[in-house]
Amino acid sequence: MFRPKILKTPNFLGAIFPPSGVAYRDQCFGIARRNAPCQPKNYLPRNFRFFEYLGFRHLFVVFTFGLLAACTQGETGAQSAQQEPASQETAVQQETQITDVSAVKAAVLLKAQPEIVVLDVRTPAEFAAGHIAGALNIDFKSADFSAQIAKLDTTKTYLVHCRSGGRSARSLKAFKQNGFKTIIHMHGGIIDWNKSGLPTVQ
Repeated sequence: MFRPKILKTPNFLGAIFPPSGVAYRDQCFGIARRNAPCQPKNYLPRNFRFFEYLGFRHLFVVFTFGLLAACTQGETGAQSAQQEPASQETAVQQETQITDVSAVKAAVLLKAQPEIVVLDVRTPAEFAAGHIAGALNIDFKSADFSAQIAKLDTTKTYLVHCRSGGRSARSLKAFKQNGFKTIIHMHGGIIDWNKSGLPTVQ
């Protein structure tokens, strides 16, 4: 007489695909025969085994995508933290409003807005030879130019110029880095001022 093999606890594959001629002590009842295998009480019909398999796969896929999303979010947060200082520096630079004007336009602005500070970035010798009345002199070629610029009141409006516009144009970066609000750049320099017949003092 054939005696079916008894398994106390079915494994995962055995629960989905139970072998022929195997009976489960805790789940089967009746007499197990080779050609009539016993089925567990909670055994799914063959038509439903595939859908049960898909259910396990669905859970695995959801878990995998969730893990990937968490990793991606962490990397994005780290990149944002690294880019934040650069964004803050760009914001400071964008606050500086720079306007290029001719010597004639500069004279009109100085007359209409006497609070504008004239900043001459030429050398002291050039400044002594002739400059706009009331102007300050900070030599762009000096080693501590940026440090001297940083001591100025950044909320005021400055009219910046040099001899012909080259040094004053290069100095604009320092004003941006120090967060100056408004800079008026006389791009023609003192040469344009003199050609326009505007007064200077010594």
